[in-house]
Amino acid sequence: MAQGQRLQFASQAPSTTPYSAPAATTTTPPPPATYAPPVANPYTSGAPIGGSYTTPAPITGTYGATTPPATTAPWDPYAPQSSMQILPAPPALPYSGTTAAPPSIFTPTPGYPGQPATPPAAYGGYIQPNGAIAQPQRLRQQILFEATWLAGSGGSELGVTDLEINATFLFPFMGGRLPLYVTPGFAVHYWNGPDSASFTSVPPPELPPRTYDAYVDFGWKPVISNWLSADLGVRVGIYSDFEKVETDAIRTIARGLGIITISPTTQIALGVVYLDRINIKLLPAFGLIWRPSPDARYDIIFPQPKLAHRLSTVGYTEWWVYVAGELGGGSWHFQRANGQDDAYDYNDLRLILGLEWKNQSVPGLGGYFEVGYAFNREIEYVSNPGFDPDDTVMLRGGVTF
Repeated sequence: MAQGQRLQFASQAPSTTPYSAPAATTTTPPPPATYAPPVANPYTSGAPIGGSYTTPAPITGTYGATTPPATTAPWDPYAPQSSMQILPAPPALPYSGTTAAPPSIFTPTPGYPGQPATPPAAYGGYIQPNGAIAQPQRLRQQILFEATWLAGSGGSELGVTDLEINATFLFPFMGGRLPLYVTPGFAVHYWNGPDSASFTSVPPPELPPRTYDAYVDFGWKPVISNWLSADLGVRVGIYSDFEKVETDAIRTIARGLGIITISPTTQIALGVVYLDRINIKLLPAFGLIWRPSPDARYDIIFPQPKLAHRLSTVGYTEWWVYVAGELGGGSWHFQRANGQDDAYDYNDLRLILGLEWKNQSVPGLGGYFEVGYAFNREIEYVSNPGFDPDDTVMLRGGVTF
C-alpha cells in the first residue's frame, strides 16, 4: 500500500573507519619541473595528499572501488526488510460490513529471496539508522472504493448492495516513528427484501430501503521490540437510515491484537475484536501468520482467515489468488413505518475466492474481485423477532489508488 510522510533519521557513521586518509609521504619532492601537483584526497573533505612522482589513477565512487561496511544499528522494522527481517502486516479484521482495515505500515510485502526488486521510483533517498534506503511517506495513504452485491429478491430472500468509499491518511505520532492512521469513510446499503406478506409473525420483518455508515477510523501499529508488535484500532461512526439520527445510532468498534514474531517467516496473533452489535459484542481474534515463501501468504486468523498465493509478476504488478473466510454484516438504527425507533443486526458467514493485483511502482494502486457464498444469514431486531434469509451468492470488487 501507499506510504505516508514520516520523520526520517540520518545514517550513523562509525567512530572509526578504514577509509581515513593515508599518511602523508615524507619523500623530498623532485625539482619543480617534474613535480606533479597535489591531488585532492577522495577520503576526506579537505587537505591534499603530499606530492607524488606519478599522477594517481582516477578514483570512482564516493569511497573508491570499495564500499564501506554497513554500520551496526538496531533492527528497524520500517526499513525494507531482508529475508531475515520479515515482519508481515497484521491481518485486516472486520470492523463492520465489508469495510477493509487501514493499510499496514509494513507494506509493501517484506523482501524474500528471489522477490522482484522494488522499483526505483519508490525510493526517495532517505537513509535509515541501519544504512538501508527507506521509502518516503506521504500524507494520503490510499483511497478505496468497494462494491458488494448479495443476490436475493422476494419471499424470505434478502438482497443487499453495498457501496463504500474511504480514504486513509497518515499523521506523525510518537516522534514520527509510530504514525497514526486516520480513515474517514462513508457507505450506503440498499436492502432488497424480505417480502413481509410471506411471514406470519406479528409484526412481520421490516427493513428500511437504505441505511448508511459515516465513520472515522483510527489505527496504530506500534513496534515494541524485535519480536513483539501490536495492531490497535478504534472506529466511531453513525450507522442509521438517517430518518432520525439518535445517540443509539452511534457505535464504537475496536480491535486490539498482539503480534509475536517467532521466526523470520512466522508470527502468532492474539487479541479481541469489539463489534458492538446487538447479539455479537466481543469476539476473540487469534491465529497464525505464515509467509513460507515469496509466493505464499497464509493468514490463518479467526475470524477472518485468508490464504493467498502469487500467480505471477508482470513488470511491477503482482497477481495473487486467494481463498478467504469472513464474518459479514453490521448493525443499524432505523425508523419503522409506524414511526417506532428500532435497530437490527445483519450477520452472515462468507466463503470467498478472490483475485488481487498490486502495482509496486505506484503507491496504493491495486484492486481485487471476489466471488463468494453467504450462509448462516440472520436478521436480529432489538424489539421484535428476527428471521433467517436464504443462503445466496456474493460478488465484490474494489480498487485502491
